[in-house]
Amino acid sequence: MDHPVERTSGAVGLLGIILGLGAATLERPWPDSADTQELARFVEDNRGALLGQSILFVLSSALMMVFLVGVRSRLSRREREPAPLASLAFGAGLFGYGANIIGQAPQLVLTLPSGSGLVPSSAALLTDLGFVLLALANLPLAVMFAAIAVDTLTSGSFPAWTGWWAAAAALGDVALTVSVATPTGALAPQGWLAYVLYLLPVVWLVTAAGLLVKRQVPRSAALV
Repeated sequence: MDHPVERTSGAVGLLGIILGLGAATLERPWPDSADTQELARFVEDNRGALLGQSILFVLSSALMMVFLVGVRSRLSRREREPAPLASLAFGAGLFGYGANIIGQAPQLVLTLPSGSGLVPSSAALLTDLGFVLLALANLPLAVMFAAIAVDTLTSGSFPAWTGWWAAAAALGDVALTVSVATPTGALAPQGWLAYVLYLLPVVWLVTAAGLLVKRQVPRSAALV
């Protein structure tokens, strides 16, 4: 059975994931925000990369909002009305990706021409603000993945293994949210554990987008 909305949103989601991965390739090792002089030099030397990264992340998050339309459609088809889990996943996802867009604002401010005139302490404050906003944005995404996991494992909206993966992604997003209290070490923005946890949602998103794009063939037709 063909579902054009799901197929289109899945394709948009794949594009959003590609843009997000492209933004990740522009990541540069940030200095400690406490070293305000070094941070100011870093921003000045990497202004173009920081601007490009933020723009790609903003576009990616906007496209993932469209992707959520297909996810809601898939979840709703297996739930009874009014499909509370589908609604929760959709609403939390919109909030999370919207928060990711807002979270790019401090970095974008640093790349503006006026940003070069900021005193080092102001640049450090904007850097920390961006970290906090992006860390907190993981919490609504954790709610989204938790709702998807429960729906998948109870109604079979997606393959069962993806439900367990969504549950793992939800736990990972909770850990990334908690990292706001420990901005150093493995869970720091560029810590090794943070990178691993960020990969968990990517695997689910790529899989789900691919399943939405794939045309659904009725069983009767498949047996012919």
